[in-house]
Amino acid sequence: MKFGYMQQIGFVLILFVLWRSNGGVSAEITQVTYVHEKDQSGGVPPGVQFVLRKMNDAGKISAAAIEDDTEDATGQTPPQYKIAVNAAKEAGLPSLVVQAGEKVVEVLADTKENPLTEEQVREATGQ
Repeated sequence: MKFGYMQQIGFVLILFVLWRSNGGVSAEITQVTYVHEKDQSGGVPPGVQFVLRKMNDAGKISAAAIEDDTEDATGQTPPQYKIAVNAAKEAGLPSLVVQAGEKVVEVLADTKENPLTEEQVREATGQ
């Protein structure tokens, strides 16, 4: 069975979140941010939107999808996203940035040439 690009992303993110929420990491995950370039990536894949919404509904993790050039009223990156945006830009956009407080726990780059897979998530998380 072949999965499309967006289904692969959604599947991997669900596995990633489930693994993290079941004690796979000693640091408590507080924020997950999908950072993308609106003009380059075509927006947030539906699978990613679904998983982020589920995380927010659960209320334990702050989850968001933002554009890399998101600004507040002062013209700056909103404080709650500065770390995620910087980490995502360093890894390459689009990327999923997982944080425990102000510490970046994991950055998973997501490109059409190299979409996230279950194996990559397992490797990146030591599973």
